[in-house]
Amino acid sequence: MKLAQLGVLVAVAAATGTASAQGAPFCASGGAVADDDPACISFEEAAALAAQPDSGVHRVTASNQPTLGSFVTASADDSEGICSEGTCYVRGEGTVSLHATATTQMVFQHWSGCSDSAEPVITIGPLSEDADCVANFGPGLIVVGLSTQGREDGVQAAFEGRCAGQPSCTLMSGNSVTISAPPSGLRYRFVGWSGCSTSESATLTLSDVTQPVAPCVATYERRVLPRLWLWR
Repeated sequence: MKLAQLGVLVAVAAATGTASAQGAPFCASGGAVADDDPACISFEEAAALAAQPDSGVHRVTASNQPTLGSFVTASADDSEGICSEGTCYVRGEGTVSLHATATTQMVFQHWSGCSDSAEPVITIGPLSEDADCVANFGPGLIVVGLSTQGREDGVQAAFEGRCAGQPSCTLMSGNSVTISAPPSGLRYRFVGWSGCSTSESATLTLSDVTQPVAPCVATYERRVLPRLWLWR
């Protein structure tokens, strides 16, 4: 499309507030319109339309956090949208599809911003305003460390289940693990957990672990025993 044609579209859109939503199709939208079709609206022209008040064209941005080990792709579902990398422009009843993909070291967790869906593929639209979409990822494997502090008798806190007897436990993202601290006794009193939790319960369950956690430390204090006086 020539710049002169774009100027006409923008001018009409500004005057009517709806003309751009009823105008030419976006280029290469859903494979129905060729990129070199002079009658279609290019990505750059769509961006210019979106910058105009009341044009009816809205921007969708898609990003991923963290950026290492993950990526997001965006595609228009029909001729009412156009996408390039992580940015799309849509109008009217147009929709776009966003795909979140993780590498072997990461797992997809959920979307934020435009959606709170836990599905890696979502559809955005129709829109009445711009939308910013963030795909959130976490580590695929999470290591939980464990130690005991304040005891000198060699008794240690321990994992339950498949990690029993191990100094650490490797979890798949979203899994849970239970840890038990030895109960208080005559010489030592269990104070609580530090690091991964501040719970004061001797049995600790870390549920739905999706992010790295600090090592779990079972903390004890030595009891002060009263002196026994022998009276003659």
